[in-house]
Amino acid sequence: MFKTGNNVIGYFLIVATFLPLVPVTLVLVRRIFGKEPQNSLMLICLLGFLEGFIGAAPSLNAENQSIVHGIFSLLLFGLFVRLFKTYLKGPLKYRLNIFLTAFLSSLITYGLTKGWGLSYFPLDALLNIVLTGIIFLSLPSIVKAGHWQVFRSPLFWIALGTLFYLLLFLLLGWTVPCCWPMVLPLNPEKMLLLSMADLIRYLLYIVAVLAYREDKVEEEG
Repeated sequence: MFKTGNNVIGYFLIVATFLPLVPVTLVLVRRIFGKEPQNSLMLICLLGFLEGFIGAAPSLNAENQSIVHGIFSLLLFGLFVRLFKTYLKGPLKYRLNIFLTAFLSSLITYGLTKGWGLSYFPLDALLNIVLTGIIFLSLPSIVKAGHWQVFRSPLFWIALGTLFYLLLFLLLGWTVPCCWPMVLPLNPEKMLLLSMADLIRYLLYIVAVLAYREDKVEEEG
């Protein structure tokens, strides 16, 4: 597990793998579970941890790693969409529902037809582009709902951390086409870059947990 040929990178990847458990632990310690967006954040972090832990198993070949990654990507996409779609109102939300139904149906049909283990299947890129658009559409409503206390809104920090990771992922994909994260196996440098992006994302998720205040009534879901 975590064999990269570089001890520093290996230790960093171990830390990055277990980092998603920190927001989960903080939610439990602060006893703010049972509320949104904390519930969704806990599920997102747990899925992120399980993906990293299972994906790092040395017994998995490149094809099985791609399949595992694809399953977790779809699950995480669904959780994020559910979290941010709440802030979309009226016709925009209705049109998004129609688009998502057609989009996911096309992805599943393609995956069942061509195979989920194919490394050239651009699942990450498609999901991340769509999710980036949804977050940007919902962000004005999130900021508006927070008024002057937006920095105390957990959802704002979740959106910020997620956007940082998604935009960096897309930037790496466009600037280095040969190094899409779905192309396995990953080289140590690529693993390090993605792990650093994950590190910052989960640090902002930690801020999201710490930003929550019991005296602030929030309608996050």
